[in-house]
Amino acid sequence: MNASITSGGSASVPQNLCVPALGYDEKSVVLVWDKPDNYANVVDYRVYMDGTLLGSADTNNTTHSPAKAYIDKFYANDTAGFHVRARIHNFTVDGLQAGTTHTFTVRAVFQDGTESADSNVVRQTTATAPAKAVSIVDYGAVAGDTSDTAAIQANTKAIQKAIDECSAASTSAYGCKVTVPTGIFKTGALFLKSNMTLQVDGTLKGSEFASDYPRTQGYKLYTYNAIRRAPSLINVLDAADTGAASKGAGTFSNIRVVGSGTLDGNGWKTTGRTTGGDGANTLTTDEVSGQTITTKFIASSSTNVTNDGILAAAQNAACSGQLIDPLDTTTSAIASSDIYGNCRSSIATFRGVKNLYFGTLTISNPAFHGLMFLETENVTVNGAQHRTYDSNNGDGLEFANGSNTIVMNNFFDTGDDVVNFAAGIGSPAASQPIQSGTWILNNYMREGHGSVALGSNTGAWIEKIKAEDNVMNTTTMGLRMKSTPTTGGGGRNIVFRDNAMKSIKQNAFIVTLSYTQTPGGVPNAAATPAQFRDIVVRNVSVDGSGCKTPACTTYEVNVATGDGNSKGAPIEITGASSAGTEYNGVPAYQEAFSFDSVKFNNVKPVRLYYLKNSTFNNVSVTNLVTGTQDATNSAGSCGISITPASGLFSFVAPNNNIGAACP
Repeated sequence: MNASITSGGSASVPQNLCVPALGYDEKSVVLVWDKPDNYANVVDYRVYMDGTLLGSADTNNTTHSPAKAYIDKFYANDTAGFHVRARIHNFTVDGLQAGTTHTFTVRAVFQDGTESADSNVVRQTTATAPAKAVSIVDYGAVAGDTSDTAAIQANTKAIQKAIDECSAASTSAYGCKVTVPTGIFKTGALFLKSNMTLQVDGTLKGSEFASDYPRTQGYKLYTYNAIRRAPSLINVLDAADTGAASKGAGTFSNIRVVGSGTLDGNGWKTTGRTTGGDGANTLTTDEVSGQTITTKFIASSSTNVTNDGILAAAQNAACSGQLIDPLDTTTSAIASSDIYGNCRSSIATFRGVKNLYFGTLTISNPAFHGLMFLETENVTVNGAQHRTYDSNNGDGLEFANGSNTIVMNNFFDTGDDVVNFAAGIGSPAASQPIQSGTWILNNYMREGHGSVALGSNTGAWIEKIKAEDNVMNTTTMGLRMKSTPTTGGGGRNIVFRDNAMKSIKQNAFIVTLSYTQTPGGVPNAAATPAQFRDIVVRNVSVDGSGCKTPACTTYEVNVATGDGNSKGAPIEITGASSAGTEYNGVPAYQEAFSFDSVKFNNVKPVRLYYLKNSTFNNVSVTNLVTGTQDATNSAGSCGISITPASGLFSFVAPNNNIGAACP
């Protein structure tokens, strides 16, 4: 029997129910929706198909999301009820028949058990069986974790042939399916085509040989970057990639990468997983299983890659012996300092793709980044496990100069930023597309650097990000924004709400213009300084923020410029003073931040430095940790409203100019 429906008004009805890009197949349909305008009393959602109740979002997510068990355990451990509750607002309908059409609606469930009225109606037809479905073994691919170069190259050719022939006549993502069966298949770089599905149920493991990732088949990050990077394990790249995807999103289209298997980059050796240093909060026991976590990928560097790396070491060595870029006619030299940052392969690079679905796979051990999405449009990343901790530069997801993305139900345990955004560097970035429109929901983020990170490449602007109903546990930072004044652009129109954070190693919220651009720095300074503005943080809980080592007990300020980062402040928002030659004698302000109903426990005071026209409403703290503050902790800030007063904002006179008028 269904619960009774309360009128509630339109403000209590779920909004914008939809099927995300390519979020369906022969047997299932994925649904996602916006919360009602008034959702304070909402405890769950119920989904209806053809008028019949299917079940609740919370229960359904337990079956379909690898993040859900960790989210549930997080709240089970929150016996004091301190944390903001992340609500699930997506649903996977499965067990359907191919080629059948259904209608779907969703209702909010309130604390008293009543339901809202129906959302908008979504009508969706499941896919039909693919016209062509092939297994890579049918083309000669052989399972085995071999180090035989001939065998790896034979596998690469066989898998690529399966991709090429299957996709040749396909006109949609559902017309061609290439399957990787159970087993480990060692391969070099592979290149997907438009209108296909790659289903990995076994393991695609990257070759350890640099020659299997020829840079002549790689890509340039930007048109103004002279270095052509090696291709990734999985690629969608134009054969003559110039660094701009000049045709933009739509150069490729309609691609699904799914399955129950693993993409293994074979990048680094492993080492013991122990605590210490800034990693004092490093987890050695899995939160859900209770089992000891014994290994991690080595957190290496450019100086140690030879000893620590597998593919990373091979590619670094090969690039060191090849100090020219054969495909660049204007700037052929590759600076030795850039080799490490440009010559390693990621797990996947998708460029210029319109309509892309990536779901349910495990990402492991990249030599460089995890998944990179460059100039893409309509992307869904759903239910994947990103297990790259603590590989150097091992970001989870990288989005650059693209639009319209949904990231949901993912488990992240990454070696660098979890979900990161980029948009070019300096004045040349003005000709690039804005990175715009991303929805991040119902994910569990563990041990990465920034949970949601903007920059450091901000030149064309990063905008319209909504991150809500996520749990972040032992990440280094929560919401992270980083750039330099000369990089230009920045971030704007960001909503970070209804998220819970625990044991954050450095800053729960960090905004800085003092981040070093590497590799290569800023080639040409932007006309105006970078800025982060119009940022809303609402209904967020933070239990513990700030690392525990002696180096983190005081604010870290560059004496020459007055700029710098504090590892200990739960909120650190810093612009740039007029000191320092790159600022042209004019301060660079961050602006229009709104923190509303944010609560902290076990944290030090905040730091605001060259922030203006911002509000802090109902920002509370329990168990304030005494920290040593200096005279720069609020220098230059103006037009700041703090209601009510809180010990978090205990600034040092005479630089307590929070109430000062702005220039």
